[in-house]
Amino acid sequence: MKRKFKKQNQHGFALLVVVMIVALISVIALTLLDFLQVDIAITGQNRLSSQASFVADAANIELFDHPSFEGDLPDLANPTVAVVPPAQSYVNRPNASADSAPETYQGQVRLLKHVYVTESAQDITRGLVFELATVGSVNNGDATSEVRTEFMKTVTKGKGDILPQIHAR
Repeated sequence: MKRKFKKQNQHGFALLVVVMIVALISVIALTLLDFLQVDIAITGQNRLSSQASFVADAANIELFDHPSFEGDLPDLANPTVAVVPPAQSYVNRPNASADSAPETYQGQVRLLKHVYVTESAQDITRGLVFELATVGSVNNGDATSEVRTEFMKTVTKGKGDILPQIHAR
């Protein structure tokens, strides 16, 4: 005995299921694309921040090693001095090229204190402690980073010279 199945009206149900599955996959794909866009933006900002940090660090080294740097050091009358990049700077590139963003920096030197180093019967040697702070900037300020370095310069004076006590921070 054969059974006869009644034909039910199911036209379009499979199409509805397929459309819903495709819509669900599309929503998931759009969400993943949005996450990917956010990750790309974060990665780009991290790259700019790292680049700004490298610029500030290189500027710190450039300023410290430049021959005119010692003449730019502050004294007791003016304990803070702004330092400009040298004319032949290999770090300061204010104009963008086709493959790199503008990179600039600003520097500042502060006299922090002087410390006793040695004292003999004929002279006194003191160390002047300075702080060199550079702020590197990439892509016209999109990312900045600051590097600070303390260094000491020794000064020898004859016995009897009076050195003022100073400490500033």
